[in-house]
Amino acid sequence: MSLAEGRYVLNNRAHLRSIDVEHQEEVLGKTSISFNPPELANQYTEDEMQIVRTGQALLEREELALHKDTGEQRWHLTSKIPLKDNQGNIMGIVGISHDITEQKRLDSWRRT
Repeated sequence: MSLAEGRYVLNNRAHLRSIDVEHQEEVLGKTSISFNPPELANQYTEDEMQIVRTGQALLEREELALHKDTGEQRWHLTSKIPLKDNQGNIMGIVGISHDITEQKRLDSWRRT
């Protein structure tokens, strides 16, 4: 992401697929707001700006995500880590998410 505005500069194929986009060029320069419902996009943006302000990573947060390619709401285990230059200045954020929807369903089923 471009730091000051939270704009995408690079996405992996899984993320492109989840936001129902085929090509990297369709995402470059856009923000979470372009691809997510406002309540999710606002939370993502707030988290990212907190990382920029503090330099502290967000690790293993369970959060909802909408997969536009399937229309499903899914659970992700997400970490967002500040990307720093050699002087320690934050240049961007790297986000990593794992779909944990099935694990959450199994956990819920086991508790009932």
